[in-house]
Amino acid sequence: MSIDLNPYAAPAARSEDQRAGADGPAPEVMGPKGIGGWLILPLIGLCFTPVILARELSTAARMLEVWDTLTTPGSGAYHPLWGASIVFDLAGGLLLLAFTVVVAIHFFRKSRHTPRLMIAWLVARVAFPMVSVALTGAITSTGLGGVVTLTPMVLGSVLWSAYFVRSVRVKNTFVR
Repeated sequence: MSIDLNPYAAPAARSEDQRAGADGPAPEVMGPKGIGGWLILPLIGLCFTPVILARELSTAARMLEVWDTLTTPGSGAYHPLWGASIVFDLAGGLLLLAFTVVVAIHFFRKSRHTPRLMIAWLVARVAFPMVSVALTGAITSTGLGGVVTLTPMVLGSVLWSAYFVRSVRVKNTFVR
């Protein structure tokens, strides 16, 4: 290996690791950037979720009107899990609504935390109805049959989670 002592010689090519260490962060990955392409679809879902959650919350709130009938031992519709189910639906719905707003704010700000928040939101958006359906199924003796109706939602969450992990557009967009 020879060392070139000529001060007028072109600088030797450096590897990307050397450039990143000497000149600051590595250059941005080439490819699509910005909220566009497939990224529009989860954004639409994120924007419509508050409407869907408002409908679910109004259904749970209507259950408060019959709270006494459902939670009083000895009444015809009594079951010990009704109280927990109603409270879970209301509290979980409100928490999910608040979390949706937080994720949307990060999404529009193009925060670097958005991919992880979106994955957590996708998991929460599936886990909450699964627990709710399981509670209701235990009360009404329908078992977990309602969970089967959530299969498309589960598949969608898995696919979109993978998208947020692997997408070049996501890596280039959420950098702030």
